[in-house]
Amino acid sequence: MDEKTEGQLRVIHKVIAVMQAADISAWLFGGWGLDARIGRITREHGDVEFWVERIHAERSKAALVGAGATALTTQPPEEACEFTLDDVPFSTLTLTGGQTNRPFSS
Repeated sequence: MDEKTEGQLRVIHKVIAVMQAADISAWLFGGWGLDARIGRITREHGDVEFWVERIHAERSKAALVGAGATALTTQPPEEACEFTLDDVPFSTLTLTGGQTNRPFSS
């Protein structure tokens, strides 16, 4: 496993732990979400993405920043937030409660 993949996996585990501690549901999606669903790494991934419910967007951002992530101001805050943690980029995208087909939940 290469260094980039190892870093992304560390960030995934950290984000899930932070969200669980804050009692905020987060769903890993995109390529990493699919890999989590099937139980193996299928390819190199360009990014790490999570869904969070819109009502928890600010709280999730505060929890992640409190855990050492740096929030970037590259996206409209009502839609998404991009972060870096240990030089690994990741993002949280917001969704409205009640949406289905969530691939992986923390």
